[in-house]
Amino acid sequence: EWFDTPDIKNRGKVEWTSEHERSVGDFYYLAYIYHFQEEVFAEALATIPYAFVCDDHDILDGFGSYPAYLMDTPVMQNVGRLAYRFYLLFQHHTTFAEAGSLGLFPAPAGFSWLRRLGPSVAVLAIDNRSQRTEHRVVPERCWAEIWRQLDELSEEKDSAAVIKHLIVVATVPVVYPRMKLADSLMDSAASITEAFRGMFRKGPNGAYREEVLKGVGKSKVMSRLLGQFGQP
Repeated sequence: EWFDTPDIKNRGKVEWTSEHERSVGDFYYLAYIYHFQEEVFAEALATIPYAFVCDDHDILDGFGSYPAYLMDTPVMQNVGRLAYRFYLLFQHHTTFAEAGSLGLFPAPAGFSWLRRLGPSVAVLAIDNRSQRTEHRVVPERCWAEIWRQLDELSEEKDSAAVIKHLIVVATVPVVYPRMKLADSLMDSAASITEAFRGMFRKGPNGAYREEVLKGVGKSKVMSRLLGQFGQP
């Protein structure tokens, strides 16, 4: 019904039902059960210490980055809620109520975390999704909590355990090309001369050119990101 609503801006009128709750919950639960039982991954989880941080692929592609008239709909909000419920359950072995007491930042500061990795190294994993909008990755209140916890860590008095190195884990690249510009440049370059076309293209499908585009990010990402929800 949500996808079948012709006017995208009217999708906010689609109600979240008990059937949606059951089917979406089953989807995430069964996906985790399936993947966590794969032999190699199960062995890795059982033998390698790990700590996860969430990204859109734990929810749905691009979650948080869509316009407010999509993100604020009951359907999208509840899909995100259920995705985070099972993310916390399977990847952190916790719940919304207990997440803060088990090392994740307390709500509403997202699900970032700061942990020691030995006596002189700390790891900061930044939640780039739960508070994300079309125009903002991490809100000020989350940054404030990040800096507060970093300050607390730096002020610890144990001289034998002074933090000398901070590893920052972020699922959003520090440097990321502007996809509209990248696509435009590649399209222009491919049409200037036959030489350029020969460099970027292999056969009728333009496989070489697509590989070049993939090298700087998701090929045609700007047109495909919203396209999966029926937008241009």
